[in-house]
Amino acid sequence: MKSPLRILYCLLVIGLFSLSARAADGNQTQTILHILDYVSVDYGGAVQNGRVLKPDEYAEQLEFAHEVMKLVGGLPETEAKARFEKGAAQLVALIDAKKSGSEVSAAASSLSAAIVQAYQVVTAPKAAPDLARGAKLFVENCTACHGLSGLGDGALAASLQPKPTNFHDRERFDQRSVYSLYSTISLGVAGTAMTGYTQLSEQDRWVLAFYVGNFAARDTDKQAGATAWKNAVERREKLPVSLQNLTTLTPADAQKQYGDTGTKLLAYLKSEPQVLWGGNQESPLQVSTRLLHASLTAHAKGNISQAQQLAVSGYIEGYELVERQLDGVDKELKTRVEREMMEYRNLLKSGANATQLKDKVAHIDSLLTQVQERLDNNATSSTTNFVSAFVILLREGLEAILLIAGLAAFLRKTSRSDGLPYIHAGWIVALLAGVATWFIASHFIAISGASREMTEGITALVSAAVLLYVGYWLHDKSHAQSWQKYVQTKVKDALSGKTLWLLASLSFFAVYREVFETVLFYQALWVQVGETGQSSVVFGFGSAVLGLVLLAWLIMRFSVKLPLKLFFGVSSVIIAIMAVIFVGKGIAALQEAGKLVTSPVDFPTIPMLGIFPHLESLMLQAIVVVVIVAAYFYSNRSMARHVQ
Repeated sequence: MKSPLRILYCLLVIGLFSLSARAADGNQTQTILHILDYVSVDYGGAVQNGRVLKPDEYAEQLEFAHEVMKLVGGLPETEAKARFEKGAAQLVALIDAKKSGSEVSAAASSLSAAIVQAYQVVTAPKAAPDLARGAKLFVENCTACHGLSGLGDGALAASLQPKPTNFHDRERFDQRSVYSLYSTISLGVAGTAMTGYTQLSEQDRWVLAFYVGNFAARDTDKQAGATAWKNAVERREKLPVSLQNLTTLTPADAQKQYGDTGTKLLAYLKSEPQVLWGGNQESPLQVSTRLLHASLTAHAKGNISQAQQLAVSGYIEGYELVERQLDGVDKELKTRVEREMMEYRNLLKSGANATQLKDKVAHIDSLLTQVQERLDNNATSSTTNFVSAFVILLREGLEAILLIAGLAAFLRKTSRSDGLPYIHAGWIVALLAGVATWFIASHFIAISGASREMTEGITALVSAAVLLYVGYWLHDKSHAQSWQKYVQTKVKDALSGKTLWLLASLSFFAVYREVFETVLFYQALWVQVGETGQSSVVFGFGSAVLGLVLLAWLIMRFSVKLPLKLFFGVSSVIIAIMAVIFVGKGIAALQEAGKLVTSPVDFPTIPMLGIFPHLESLMLQAIVVVVIVAAYFYSNRSMARHVQ
């Protein structure tokens, strides 16, 4: 058997590699989008009516287009990649043929929007930008070149070539989105004095982009947009400008797609972005709705794999985060939504037509509305908020506590308390690693829900394998004669070597697989209950912590008093049961991530026991049960022969 430390090390390396690869992909797509924006805005000034007015600038635009084509070729493989390569080649051809600025701009914008959707590029800040801070940042970093008012007339402007941008230029303003400004601030502009401001945090770069993006906006447009927003909110109407497209729409796009209303709403919301953020983020149910409709759009364009991926994300990045809370309010509704979302994913896999898919999503929309109403009706109940917070931690932590407390009791029972630091090191490192993973995902790298489920699924299956080994080992030592011999000949060596690392890694796996997801559940609950209910959440969390500590103490206190044979027998049974549970949960997590097929069957759902109505998980659990029973009889028969 490989060293558990080596297994743990490999898993962590794989995880870090995955995160760094994701970050690299993000940088590459951002560079492509940045270049496309630059071409879209500046090409029109170099060519007019098929004639090159500025040869150097035209050559630069052509070079940039070729660079886009090269970078697109290096993007991760998707069904849409060939279409992107074709779009990049078309952009080169348009510039080479000296087509009009509007044609080139439209082609660049279309390609940019498609890449954003296909690769799920993060195009919005995580919190509402503070424009007062934006003014301060502008004075500190930008006025030397762009001037105090953003007119491009700073103290250094006369010595610079090309001249700094005048942010009041309406023609440029109409062609620039907040995201394009953010990209320029982040990456700079090659061949100019504009360098990337990587010394600023990501949020500060977004704040600065929003601030400069307001210079050319008309006050009359902002006022009209404020009125349109207020009227729509009162009537509960859906508006074209939302959190999802606020940063990617240019004023020209807003005018073209939504008319004067779109332009005015965009101007208002860019000047008052906190209106859209509300609780600083979308609610999980809003995420589900958005991603499901994006899935329909992808399917209509023929991007089947992307549609499936978005459908998976719609569940695990949205609805799944409120399931625990809904379970205590309306268990039947919770199960219905989960089943309908799974059926939608299965329809995509089976090649259902557009009408069937639209009908299914419409039905899910109505169910999600019911979910929101049920949660809203209970949001003011301090008891409901307390119970939700209490159950989340107690439910997620119960398995880990049972396992860790059982391992600690084993060491105390065998008078080997010197091994306890390994157990404690395992769960402490897992706790820190889980919180660190969540922090990185929240502030630096966008980790998708699918990646989260993949991590949980793989960790659960590895934990199950380790549990099977430990369970067999404990059962094998449950016979007094066998244990006495083991103590005399091997326990010292085992507990100073591989077995200690085995116990430490098991402690790590048991906790790490729960921490990251638990934090996300609390994050979703925190947003859902609002300021009035957050004290109940804190109280519920604290009570659950005390409950888990008490449970661990009781297990260790009373298990040490059990007879040796009974202790080992009970421990091996509990560990075997947990192995079966982990197998079920691991397969379910991989299915939710879209990595395994799902074949629904008519069977009870018992999440606490890892039992789900899916043929794949039930079959593997049955196989594990057979292996456990076979190992039990093999161990007993071997012991009987040894006694004879």
